[in-house]
Amino acid sequence: MTRREKHLARFLKCLMVSAAALALAPALLWAQQGPFRIEEASITGIHNAIRAGQTSCKQIVEAYIERAKAYNGACTALITKDGAPIPAAKGPVRAGAPIAYPTETVPVS
Repeated sequence: MTRREKHLARFLKCLMVSAAALALAPALLWAQQGPFRIEEASITGIHNAIRAGQTSCKQIVEAYIERAKAYNGACTALITKDGAPIPAAKGPVRAGAPIAYPTETVPVS
């Protein structure tokens, strides 16, 4: 092997080690950030948390179901022309329970 070939081989090894370190960096950084929180997670963040063992697919699904349950019924009043109450109605099932629509209204001003 010539001197140039040896130098090229060393360079390629160094390049491969650097590429591997860069590929692992997101998982290592994620692991240092503490417990996984779904609220502000991106798809990449979710993937990294799963790879780092901070969460599982089952835990992700369960967290989204709990958030859906928490936000069902967040609306407290409907806007209508006259502000008169409306009859009770149930909406589609979301996160295991039907959405309960508000019956109180606020008039359009």
